[in-house]
Amino acid sequence: MTQKGYISKVIAYKRYYIVSSLVGDNVILFFEELSGSKFINGDLIEFEVAESKEFGKCALNPQKLGNIYLDELKISLDKDSTIVGYVYGKNEGGYLVSYNGYKCFLPNIESTYKDLQPTEDFINTYQMFNVISIEDESVILTRKSLLKEDLKKIKLNEIASLEPGFTYTGKVKSVKGFGVFVNYKYSEGLLHISNILNAQLDGLTKKEKNSIQMILSKVFVKGREVLVKVDRINNTQFSVTWDKNIEPNKEICIELNRHGLST
Repeated sequence: MTQKGYISKVIAYKRYYIVSSLVGDNVILFFEELSGSKFINGDLIEFEVAESKEFGKCALNPQKLGNIYLDELKISLDKDSTIVGYVYGKNEGGYLVSYNGYKCFLPNIESTYKDLQPTEDFINTYQMFNVISIEDESVILTRKSLLKEDLKKIKLNEIASLEPGFTYTGKVKSVKGFGVFVNYKYSEGLLHISNILNAQLDGLTKKEKNSIQMILSKVFVKGREVLVKVDRINNTQFSVTWDKNIEPNKEICIELNRHGLST
């Protein structure tokens, strides 16, 4: 009579598997019974049962039917739901992740989102993931959508901790037609164009506005340091001002003047 069960534990040093039978028994499956092939945690198998005085119930002639954890991962992929996996290693391409013993892979590009990167203690921790693809039995994971939500929370908490008048040296994140965004850790403050230029911008043509933005982009290159002061704060964003007469701001103003913009 045959039974069905799944590999629930690998006892490598004793060279056998523990099979959790679907009828509620634990059965031992010796490596030697497999003729060199291997099973992994979650493999669903069909087998015959023999009684042993020394070991109790033993599995004979096992045949793999599938993998219960792979089936769970496929459901997670279909439903776009999260899973919890254990990060147990890393190679050049990314991180090795175990889902209840089923080996998955987290590519480097899927382990980051903007400023959020894996920390040094990322390995040997349980983390949340999404499944983005399964080909044959290869499972690829991502953390991008989870990190995106984390970053939103971090930014909101960071902005809530700021106070008007707080001064910091930040780096240019981006330049828009209405001003320059200056990073503060994970959030960014807007240095409005009215604080940068001594000019009336109302009534300018689209061509003139584009020309000004091009000059600002040349001077306020991404990553350039700017000393700014927090001005106004609301729940989700904040604005900053600057002193044009101190460095590094003074040098920026000199460059803007050289390009024909009055500061």
